Amino acid sequence: MGIVRETVDYREKNNIRRNDFMDLLIQLKNHAKIDGDDHESIESQIIEKRTFKELAVQAFIFFLGGFETSSSTLTLALYELAKNQDVQEKCRVEINHVLEKYKGELS
Repeated sequence: MGIVRETVDYREKNNIRRNDFMDLLIQLKNHAKIDGDDHESIESQIIEKRTFKELAVQAFIFFLGGFETSSSTLTLALYELAKNQDVQEKCRVEINHVLEKYKGELS
């Protein structure tokens, strides 16, 4: 909650736009719509601004969703490498080749 509050406060205070997910949430919090959302039929519906708590929950779910997919992919890749030592060795050779090519520097 603290990180989301700091981010929102900083962006609103300094009028910062990054065209990212947080910008969309801030627009929903302040205006109950997203810039460029020109649906005429929406005007007949009651749309309320999002509360800060709703904004923080959405940010958390977005973060958790991205983290979970990355960790699941990495877990499966490591599992497959452990089960298939021939593929593991091939990856090791390729990694060492690239490291040699760039003098051991990761970029």
